[in-house]
Amino acid sequence: MKNVNIVYFFFYLIQEMMYTKQCSVLKEKVRMMFNKTENEVDQLEFIDVLQRLGVAYHFNNEIRDILDNIYNKQTSKLKKNLHATALEFRLLRQYGYDISTGH
Repeated sequence: MKNVNIVYFFFYLIQEMMYTKQCSVLKEKVRMMFNKTENEVDQLEFIDVLQRLGVAYHFNNEIRDILDNIYNKQTSKLKKNLHATALEFRLLRQYGYDISTGH
């Protein structure tokens, strides 16, 4: 019985290593998607999707970089799009940016 437990333990370890490797690969693919997304609305929606999936915490640095760029821009192309403006407002507030309702 002891040998069976050892076999199951090693099987579990091997599986865990495979999942860890797969997770790293997927994180890198998402980071590449961050770099490919240039449109502000697409960037905000991408952040929103990551939050809804519950994985945004893995990409806090990338999210901060995008939100910094959007926050520091003088003019925004989002003003004509109510959905994008609301999403921008929510995400900036959520990540601690000082933004007024008239921004």
